[in-house]
Amino acid sequence: RIPIGERSIVGPILADTGGAYVLDQKADLLVVLDKDSRQVVTRLKLPGSPRSLALSPDGDHLWITLNRRRVAHINLETGKLEGVVRIDVDGTYVAVTSSRVIVMTSLDEGNALQRIHPQQHRALHKVVRFRGAPTDLEEYANSVLAMTTFQPAVTTYDSSLRQTGDFVLPTGGVVPELAVDGSTLWVTDGTENHVVRAAAVDGKAQGKPIKVGSRPNGISVDPSTDRTVVWVASQGNETVSRI
Repeated sequence: RIPIGERSIVGPILADTGGAYVLDQKADLLVVLDKDSRQVVTRLKLPGSPRSLALSPDGDHLWITLNRRRVAHINLETGKLEGVVRIDVDGTYVAVTSSRVIVMTSLDEGNALQRIHPQQHRALHKVVRFRGAPTDLEEYANSVLAMTTFQPAVTTYDSSLRQTGDFVLPTGGVVPELAVDGSTLWVTDGTENHVVRAAAVDGKAQGKPIKVGSRPNGISVDPSTDRTVVWVASQGNETVSRI
């Protein structure tokens, strides 16, 4: 387990070929972890309070939802902030397809989805409303998977935000975060402090739950290894685990 800092608030995590990106939601920082040394190598100050993050399919761009209806775009090739996009909803979750950045609000902000044009840095103004208590959003096969809880379920939308399917997940606990590895979903359970696996097409359980740190609230699959490696951020003890 990798300590992020005694005064940090560990948020969502995203694995990349060289390591992982973690949001420090107290200090408004993007924290970069090195895969080999398992140490913090960079802390990048963000122009607002970060909520969630997503990587573009080509791995060159990072998108981070911020407070006050904004989304930050970071160019990973230069390591610099490329721009900040103002949107019509107070976005919490974000996913990136080959053509669009898609933002989803929390339950408190009215259960909405909105698209962003990534090259033009502008919001596309059709807002889609939905039911449920949203907890995460992930890209899958050029669509997005919107996860809701009570009871945990996943709804699939295409890049135009048309609903194309839904299914229930094999867990009854609090489900704050979701990650996709090929045809497998990895889902955190903050009640039991473990991770469960399910099929991406129908939500059927795969294997036994895996124990992780206290109150897991961030998860990402490492794309750089031959075998499946998953990073899990746990807010209860401010650590990051690899499983």
